[in-house]
Amino acid sequence: MAEKFDGDVKLRPKELAKQLRKPTGEKGKEVGLQMNKGNKHICLNSYKILNPNKGDAVLEIGMGMGFLLKIYLK
Repeated sequence: MAEKFDGDVKLRPKELAKQLRKPTGEKGKEVGLQMNKGNKHICLNSYKILNPNKGDAVLEIGMGMGFLLKIYLK
């Protein structure tokens, strides 16, 4: 059984698990992009709920590809 992502990337469950832990190579880039899409709603809502003020410290664990870093730094 293979999981299919956007494009032509097909991964078996063990390879998918490996890529979800630590994305590498071209397959890792695709998995990372899919993780960004899947986690965007959760990340944005969490940030909204935290409502940090200037000077506050926020630790974000598991940044993935860092797609929300620009938003967090504003």
